[in-house]
Amino acid sequence: IFSGIFFGGLAAWLSISNGGSLAFVQRASLEKRLTVCCFINTYVAMFSTFFNIFQLSELQTIILPVHGGYNFDLCRPIEWVCTCPLMQLSLVLMGGAKLPDYRR
Repeated sequence: IFSGIFFGGLAAWLSISNGGSLAFVQRASLEKRLTVCCFINTYVAMFSTFFNIFQLSELQTIILPVHGGYNFDLCRPIEWVCTCPLMQLSLVLMGGAKLPDYRR
């Protein structure tokens, strides 16, 4: 678990520190914006794959004591928190320079 968290954090840090600014990408050509959005969508697909595979196990299931036991799958909300902002960022970047900076 520690190594997964460590290498995930390292990958995120390297991606953020070596990437360009979002304002530059938003004003770039359509081809550059599409390339960045494809990379972002690749990260979304990897997050979704990991959380869906992890959801198959019983490690993330929390049994709530309501009406004889209710299974709460913890991976689904965590996946949404990780992937939805990235998908919204893709929409803003594809919008280009016509969208104001505060929408980022």
